[in-house]
Amino acid sequence: MFTTFFKKNQDNSDIFKKLIHRLSDMPVQNLEKIDRLLDIIFTPEQESEQIKTESTYREETLDDTLKEAKNQLHKEQLEKNLERFKKKSQLRTKIGA
Repeated sequence: MFTTFFKKNQDNSDIFKKLIHRLSDMPVQNLEKIDRLLDIIFTPEQESEQIKTESTYREETLDDTLKEAKNQLHKEQLEKNLERFKKKSQLRTKIGA
């Protein structure tokens, strides 16, 4: 039913007429099921908000992990530079003495 609805070649007004005609022939129980299904699909629920919150949390955690990794890398680079500086200073004092 919905696959024919989204075809580009057909006129949308004809599709809507067919859809309305088909829905009008359905029993009330089926219409209620369709209504509930549409509510599930098109109404935001707490679950979708929870999913957004979880994805936001994951993004924040990922950002924190990246920052921590960058900080660790900078720390290691500073330690290496400090060691180089100490070695150069020791060489200079040995050469100067």
